[in-house]
Amino acid sequence: MTDQPVCIRRVNTLEEAQLLVAWLDEYEIDATVMGAQNPGSLAFGVSDFEGIGVFVPNGSTAERASELLAEHDARSSVGESDDESLDATCDECGEVTTFQRDEVGTVQSCAACGAFVDVPDDTMSA
Repeated sequence: MTDQPVCIRRVNTLEEAQLLVAWLDEYEIDATVMGAQNPGSLAFGVSDFEGIGVFVPNGSTAERASELLAEHDARSSVGESDDESLDATCDECGEVTTFQRDEVGTVQSCAACGAFVDVPDDTMSA
């Protein structure tokens, strides 16, 4: 496991990032927001078009946070087909990136590692 901060999710708004940090805090997971509004984010290569990153302190914390997020996403995705965005997990690094609905069925780049990510049609699983 890495002892470096790990981005567990990229979101589109600061409010969404802050909500995620507060939610993770309920599970005693220390998380922080890094993005366009946080000058410290430049050290981690985050730029405006990649979204606002939610980071945890290390790889072992990232594993637990990712598990919780996956469980939460699975529960909350039922009946939310009118949402403007969706998440896709990178097969290379395991990071989750948020994409817009109009990108469904396309191949995009992972915000964390740059690998190709297929943006799935999540309505097929409903």
